[in-house]
Amino acid sequence: MTAKPSVRALRPTHLVGLRAFDARGSCVEITPASWPRIVDGDGRMPFWSLLAHSVAQPTGHRRAWVHVGEQGIDGLVVARVRCGGLVWDVRHLWADADSDGVAQELLRWFCGEAASRGARRVFLETGPDESQLSVAARAGFERYTWAALYHAAPDAQPRPAAPAAGRPRHRGDEHLLFQLYNAAVPGTVRAAEALTLEEWLALHKGNRRWTPGVLTTRRQHVWADGDTAWAWLELASAGKSYHADWLVHPARGDLCDEVVAHALEQAARAPLYATCREYQQPLAAALERAGFGLLTRRAVFARQLAVRVAEPRLVAAHARPTLGGTTYSRW
Repeated sequence: MTAKPSVRALRPTHLVGLRAFDARGSCVEITPASWPRIVDGDGRMPFWSLLAHSVAQPTGHRRAWVHVGEQGIDGLVVARVRCGGLVWDVRHLWADADSDGVAQELLRWFCGEAASRGARRVFLETGPDESQLSVAARAGFERYTWAALYHAAPDAQPRPAAPAAGRPRHRGDEHLLFQLYNAAVPGTVRAAEALTLEEWLALHKGNRRWTPGVLTTRRQHVWADGDTAWAWLELASAGKSYHADWLVHPARGDLCDEVVAHALEQAARAPLYATCREYQQPLAAALERAGFGLLTRRAVFARQLAVRVAEPRLVAAHARPTLGGTTYSRW
């Protein structure tokens, strides 16, 4: 009797089946290659990482599930849980192109698991191909922006030549940077990602809430003037390469060259990758001026797992006497 297709948590006993699935010609990855995997150009499944996922506790930050069909394993989804657990990412998604509905079933299972553990939203990135876009749409995800990944050429030069360094981020910068996020990011994107300070803090990609530290692989820099932050840069390291993510206030587009130059200086001629979204054209132009080249373009999706509701609260009112008594009006 043929076994009914099902989704199961990844276990060490699945790794042999995953190797056979990876060797199958119809095995495709829906999620695009991204930093740091794009550095070596290896499109195969990262088995050492999957081994760690397979032995980790299900309550930890490593989570993965396989889809088992009539011919064995025909799909795999890998999660990344951001700090606090309010946000989950679809880190990797593989499916058998000849098995209809496997990717959608894995995504629906993924979202159910995330919701059961208190997540509010799930993010997914795909390539620009229509087949990849349709997989996300059929699973209930909505595209809210595009992102481009750039790579610094070996002869990339900072502009200006001697940039003024941004200072390290301080513990008390949270409100400054949240205000910068609100100013630099379109409302449609903020509605998908974070409308409150709590939600914005949960976007941090580390396992815990951001704190300054010597051993962290994610270093952040801020360009600020008094109570206003004009630019922010996060430089993440992995192995011998770096990745830059950033925000620049729309009123200070002149800082883009300086922020890019600072990233190049910090990378110290190591391979540097950078992400720009479609609403960050001034930064993209600064990257091109510095000699960066475009590598890939990605669609960014979100699926909301919770519904925002208005919070009941008291509204200030004042009373004014009239001939018939007292009337009240709201401020």
